[in-house]
Amino acid sequence: MRRAKISIIGAGNVGATCAHWAAAKELGDIVLLDVPDRVGVAKAKALDLFCCAPIEEFDSRVIGTADYADTANSDVVVVTAEQQRLNVLDRAAQLHRKKGTKTGDIEAARLPEDSIRREARRLP
Repeated sequence: MRRAKISIIGAGNVGATCAHWAAAKELGDIVLLDVPDRVGVAKAKALDLFCCAPIEEFDSRVIGTADYADTANSDVVVVTAEQQRLNVLDRAAQLHRKKGTKTGDIEAARLPEDSIRREARRLP
């Protein structure tokens, strides 16, 4: 059986915590994506999760990246990025459309009145 692929847009505290719990519960393989100038943060947090996997006894694969292509064929996309990083979501969605891949559910982890949630709902 194919393992689910979960893309988390935004590698800040909310994104890293989301990745941590998704990995710990073995919900699927995780792509932790952030903007290119913060790719080191995404990679470092993914490495932290990789190092604790044997101790916490989970085998989810976690990668940190700034490459939108790594989010292709995601079953779930969780958006935790701030408003100014909304273009990350837009670019990821455009990439999925261009390649003809279908992205699963898109969830925005913010307050209901946050504009990121409004924008995520507009995506096909």
